Amino acid sequence: MTGNSPFWPVCCWLAQARRHLPVRALAAGLEHASLSALIAGGLVVGLGTGIGNGCTSGHGICGLARFSKRSLIAVVVFMPAAAAMVFIRRTGGWL
Repeated sequence: MTGNSPFWPVCCWLAQARRHLPVRALAAGLEHASLSALIAGGLVVGLGTGIGNGCTSGHGICGLARFSKRSLIAVVVFMPAAAAMVFIRRTGGWL
């Protein structure tokens, strides 16, 4: 397949659609979340990805492997933030 082939975008979209199929099985507990909370969460994640110039796995795996200073800073910020959020949620916090 070449970049000019009309076939590769179709394959890309099909792969993206297929990867969401097992989400239902993995999303136990989301049935109690409201649709507005799920949409707001998705928007916040998208905003954070844009502000941070990449996703957490991209910074954590690829960025650190390349010794990227920006990725190191991102990981040092988001890992404690994630740990704090887990602590707040498990102790019955306000979120």
